[in-house]
Formats: sequence, structure tokens, C-alpha cells
Amino acid sequence: MEVALIEQRVRAKIVALRKERGLTQEDFDTEPNAIPVRTIQRYEQAENPNIELKTLIKIAAKLGVHPSELLKVDLE
Repeated sequence: MEVALIEQRVRAKIVALRKERGLTQEDFDTEPNAIPVRTIQRYEQAENPNIELKTLIKIAAKLGVHPSELLKVDLE
């Protein structure tokens, strides 16, 4: 299992869900569970592929999904 592929697919899923819900990166920088815009930008652009679990949980909350949904990716 290639870690880089999983990271890429999770990142793509986050971007797709964010756009699907009509959210901007700036929308993540609001309470509750604020995530700095630059953190979202770095993750979506793969400048920082390593995302902390607590950040992934906050992203899932903002997207209205369970964190496990972000990790369910097709590896084929």
C-alpha cells in the first residue's frame, strides 16, 4: 500500500467534498473547530502532505462527514 497514493486520494476527496458543499478554504477558518486557511491550502496543494489526525477530524466536521469517510479511498 503506497502512502503517497492514499494521501493523494484523501486530499482529492477533501477538495471534491469542499467544492460539492460550496465551501471555500476560508470557510474552514471559522469557529467552531477553526483551521487556518494556510493549513488547508498547504494540504490541498500537497505542500504539506502530512496531516495531523486532529486536523483531519476538524476537516471532516466542517464537511459534515465522519472522519472515516475521508479515509475510504479506492486504491486501484
